[in-house]
Amino acid sequence: MSLFSRKRDSGVQSFVLKLVNNHCAGVKAAIEGPRNDSRVTVVVPIMVVPIEGGEPQAGQAFTTVTKDFSNTGVAIVVERAPKFAEAFLGLRLGGDTTFLRAKVKHVRPIGGGLFQLGLQMLDVVVTPDYPELESLSL
Repeated sequence: MSLFSRKRDSGVQSFVLKLVNNHCAGVKAAIEGPRNDSRVTVVVPIMVVPIEGGEPQAGQAFTTVTKDFSNTGVAIVVERAPKFAEAFLGLRLGGDTTFLRAKVKHVRPIGGGLFQLGLQMLDVVVTPDYPELESLSL
C-alpha cells in the first residue's frame, strides 16, 4: 500500500502530505532555486566540540544528529543557537571517530525550540595535535 493511496481521508493524509511537501528537498529546491552544492539527507550521530581561542573546549562538547551533507558542508540539529564560530565535528566511520574542523555558516530556527546549524567543513584534524579530542568518543 502506498503512503498516499486514496483510502479514507480523515484529514491525516492531507496534513501528512502538506508536512512532507514543506520539508521535501526537491520541493524546496524548486522554490529556492539551485544551490552551489547538492545535498543528501543522511541522519547520523555527530559530536560537536566548540573551539575557543583555537583550542577545543572538550567540557562543552555535545552530541546531536546530522540533517544533511554536501561536499564540504553539513547541517545539524541543535537545541540552542551556538555561541561559537568554529567547532571540531566528530563522526564515526567503521570503529573510529574522525574529527573535522568546521566553521559556522548559518543558524536557522526550525521550530520547537530547535535550530538548524549549517557548518562548512574545512579540514580533517590530526588528533595527536589536540590531546583533548583523543579522550572523546562518539
